Amino acid sequence: MLESSELFDPKSVLRHNSEPFTGSASGPFSEDFPGTIAALGVHPRQPNALPNPESIPQELSPRESAIWEEFTRFFPGFSRKSDRPTDPLETLGLQMLLVRMTKPPSPADADSLTDDPQVLAVTRDRLTEWNSGNSPSTPSLTDSPDNPLQTAGPIDPEPGPGNTIATAIPIEISGLETSDRTLGFQPNQTVVGQVNANDPEDFYRFTLSEPGTFTADLTQLTGDADLRLVRDFNGNGIIDPVTDRNGNGMIDPEEIEIIAWQPHRGITNESIRQFLDAGSYTLQALAFNQNTANYTLNTQFTPSPTDPQAFSLALNFGPGTETLTDDHRQTIRKAADRIEQMVIQSPFNAPHTITVDIESGDFGPGFVASAGPTRVRRLDAAPIPIHGEVVFNTNPESDLLEHPRYLYDTMVHELTHVVGFGTLWEDHQAIADHAQGLYNAHTFAGQVYGEMNGTFIPTPVELTVNVGEGSDLGHWRKNPTFDNEIGVESGHPNEQQVTSALTLASLRDLGWTVNYGAAEEYILPQFRSQIA
Repeated sequence: MLESSELFDPKSVLRHNSEPFTGSASGPFSEDFPGTIAALGVHPRQPNALPNPESIPQELSPRESAIWEEFTRFFPGFSRKSDRPTDPLETLGLQMLLVRMTKPPSPADADSLTDDPQVLAVTRDRLTEWNSGNSPSTPSLTDSPDNPLQTAGPIDPEPGPGNTIATAIPIEISGLETSDRTLGFQPNQTVVGQVNANDPEDFYRFTLSEPGTFTADLTQLTGDADLRLVRDFNGNGIIDPVTDRNGNGMIDPEEIEIIAWQPHRGITNESIRQFLDAGSYTLQALAFNQNTANYTLNTQFTPSPTDPQAFSLALNFGPGTETLTDDHRQTIRKAADRIEQMVIQSPFNAPHTITVDIESGDFGPGFVASAGPTRVRRLDAAPIPIHGEVVFNTNPESDLLEHPRYLYDTMVHELTHVVGFGTLWEDHQAIADHAQGLYNAHTFAGQVYGEMNGTFIPTPVELTVNVGEGSDLGHWRKNPTFDNEIGVESGHPNEQQVTSALTLASLRDLGWTVNYGAAEEYILPQFRSQIA
């Protein structure tokens, strides 16, 4: 469990110098979450629509009525049982019901989102309280951010050898042989280098002729540097930002060119592991925030036809989905693929698949969708979902089936709840202040939020409060802080949502190995006028 300072505790499973994601399960059993874990996506037209019994549609089928009853039955309470059951098939009960609205509160309702109408003032007060003793030169939250998480493309002012993808230094990777000859891959070549403010990145290239597991490490660091694995899909010689370049309304694999990146801060070793197909790749050593860092780079490759630690989502289209078109099903599958872009390996020393039941029904105009984990397995006492459920509304007023991008964004949003976003935060004590609605600063998400703000100080993240039971404390706060980020409590057919590094970091807090390179570029609303 995370305490407010546990990230920096050497005994913490989430400390910066640990790799908590490769352990083995604490036991062979799984645990049931009985009933529907409705996590994000119940989208009331009004913030309090669902708790009102009069809002329940009168003409529902028995199955739809049962689902609706399950939704509303758990509105009064959200806390988990504090005592761990002793039965191996642990019954944990329903954790919470998270509500996602089709429309955000109106401007007139903005003050009700927090006790302090200036949300950033709360954050500043918390920073002052929790980070006393910082240098007076620390940038303020109103300074323009310089977020290395969003850096794309070569930034070296002198693109000499090794300083761009095109001039990347060739390296030999240990392990690969074919039946007729060795392809120049020698055991454990070690590369020594330095990155700094004037020469912030080094590139190394290699080519694989067969699939397998690739690992790389930056060790003996004297400063803060990151390690990223890059595949230049379009061959333009730069690292393109994650965006819908082909215009299909979704993020496809070839639109993510940083394919492995999970950084630590400080001089902790950097490591990546990724299952790779045959092809050409580039490693990038990158100075963080213009640090000077000497490093040693080590690589290893193990041929394999399949990933021994593959992560995947398996979708079961169940009751109510018979009328979905092939395009609808493909869109939902693409949303599941998006989760697989974020979470890049099993937390166990074996493949891991989360089975997700997809159901739908006409529930009237009150909400859009609901989702969450229904069965988990323990890893070092932390719950890892193995089964989940998504239920969405086919009522025409939900707008889902008429707008492909809205369906895609909604399903991405719901599936993040299946893997634990918002639904398992309490298990990890990720919520630091329930009254104000603040996510623990001393987490990977808090770290990323500090970088987004340009302070580079771990910062408590604002959560939804006073919007409605089931939505509160399960989303990033939409107004005025995170507007169209995928983790907020509401979306709209005319609004394209983006998945930022903040949401990726929260999944990392839950124990998943993630790829920060899968995040879309995102600038906080408060800073956008400065770059317009």
